[in-house]
Amino acid sequence: MKNCALKSDVKTADWFEEEIRKIDRQILDLNIARPALRALVSASIYTVTTLRSKTIDELKALHGMGPSALKKLEKLYRQ
Repeated sequence: MKNCALKSDVKTADWFEEEIRKIDRQILDLNIARPALRALVSASIYTVTTLRSKTIDELKALHGMGPSALKKLEKLYRQ
């Protein structure tokens, strides 16, 4: 099994952490896992509006997006 590239690349890990802090509080308050947050950043999804413009299938296809995170994010679709 490969090691996660972020563990060895501090600069990239720090960049992701900075970007994660830019995500809407409404999304961050769901307490989804870091890999799913990095997936949102990689897909340029920082706001609930942008999130709602994507389908659940598009979110499922993101690398790092797990079933638990999807279940939590689906709550924002129903609001």
